[in-house]
Amino acid sequence: MHKQQGLHTFQQRVARINDPRFTHVVDPESGMKIPRRLGRDQVGRKAKPQPMAVLFMAALLGAICLMFARYLRMEVINVEPYFPNGMIAELSMACMAAIVIGGFMRMQNLRLVGVQAVGALVCAVTMHNAVWVAPDQFATVFSQGYVNQILAQTEPLSIFVNGTSFTLTI
Repeated sequence: MHKQQGLHTFQQRVARINDPRFTHVVDPESGMKIPRRLGRDQVGRKAKPQPMAVLFMAALLGAICLMFARYLRMEVINVEPYFPNGMIAELSMACMAAIVIGGFMRMQNLRLVGVQAVGALVCAVTMHNAVWVAPDQFATVFSQGYVNQILAQTEPLSIFVNGTSFTLTI
């Protein structure tokens, strides 16, 4: 009887260990979850490719962080719209914010952090085109002086990098 009960308990343990949902063991003394050891076949696996929706969301997060950094710089700190190296300051603020917010959203992969930075960079050099499309909406969020300065310094359908506007020909 004792031998059959021991064999049944052993078989239950083997079945629990082989269960794919078995990822950790709870230590009875501390109550901490201790991760299960990985097999050799699981250690060298390549990461799964990211779906396009996740990459799009990472780029959008970077762009939104740049818009917020630009708003902080213009309206809260009261700095001129395009001072020397202003784009570098905005990009660094946006990338730091995107990394922090992306960490909360579980976008901690190095590829996703790079996509966030690219999204912020694309927004930095093309945001003035949105001002050309909807100047009244930008005047309500930023200021009318900012919108007037953007319209005076840039051209529609262009890329604006540190005071120089490159017009795109279609």
